[in-house]
Amino acid sequence: MGARRSISCRACTVTVTWFCLLVRVGSSPLSSVVHTWSGVGLQAVLPCTWGTQVSDRPRSPYIQWETLTHTVFERMGERMFQGESFRNRVDVPLEILDEGNCSLFFRDVQFSDAGIYESYLVVGENQVQRRIFLQSVQLLVFDHKLEQRVEAGKDLVLDLYTAHAHTLVFESVITPGWAELWQKGKARNRDSRLQENEDSLVIRGVQPGDSGTYRVVDSDGLALSTVKITVTDPVPTKSTVVQEKQLSVGSGGVVSPVLDVTLSAMLWTLVMFVL
Repeated sequence: MGARRSISCRACTVTVTWFCLLVRVGSSPLSSVVHTWSGVGLQAVLPCTWGTQVSDRPRSPYIQWETLTHTVFERMGERMFQGESFRNRVDVPLEILDEGNCSLFFRDVQFSDAGIYESYLVVGENQVQRRIFLQSVQLLVFDHKLEQRVEAGKDLVLDLYTAHAHTLVFESVITPGWAELWQKGKARNRDSRLQENEDSLVIRGVQPGDSGTYRVVDSDGLALSTVKITVTDPVPTKSTVVQEKQLSVGSGGVVSPVLDVTLSAMLWTLVMFVL
């Protein structure tokens, strides 16, 4: 009975190995890590090439991207798989994959996307496959920090960068402390100067009191953008400059050219009369 069980287990092992053999070939040494970065809400490209890794080019390259804990993306021909956290945000375009480029294209990058990603080329038949390590890429994600000057009376446009933007807070240069100006889905007063667009917030007709720091945060309270705003005096128009010059001439007692010619003629006549 013991020998029979041993043979049975051995046959089972051979069967399992035959139908599902996936061997990881190569490793990801730290020295081979490529670093790339992106602003939250923007796009990112994780570089990768597979053409030099195999002698026989597969007819339909099978590429895999993953982190230490999640499958990010897989593609073989028209068939593809996107991890739950990356759905509708990652792709390896088929047209470049066939040419040996397996770069992973990100859109709407989030802070949670930061980390190390590894790419593999899967080769072999369906029953016996092996994975060839291609590239290790570390993605860094940063928030947006800006300084901006806006003329009084003009509109201030604040980019939201991502659909995950949740709240806008403001700290005045005059009064310390943060005040909430906007929250997604929350009703605002009718007299509010703030207008919500699909990808931005607009504050109409800014005034000197609007100078300060504006911060857009996500639902976790993480800052997506921090913008320091300084409201400046309006730039004078051409007509305003002309009017100011005319007022300056009138108030300064400067003699106009016509009056100057008239006085000169009268003085010349007086001199001739005396002579």
